[in-house]
Amino acid sequence: MTAASASADGLDMRLRGLRLPSFVEHHGEYAKRAEKEGWTFEQYLDELATVELTE
Repeated sequence: MTAASASADGLDMRLRGLRLPSFVEHHGEYAKRAEKEGWTFEQYLDELATVELTE
């Protein structure tokens, strides 16, 4: 297990603890998109919050 995957596993556990299943499901793909498209951190969180609310 790499440090990055261990960190992602920890994030998944914390998000599940907060009962944010859509965050768990989508945070990785949105992070890649955010990096590729140059989103701010706030834009990234806004996109995740939007998907959480709509699902």
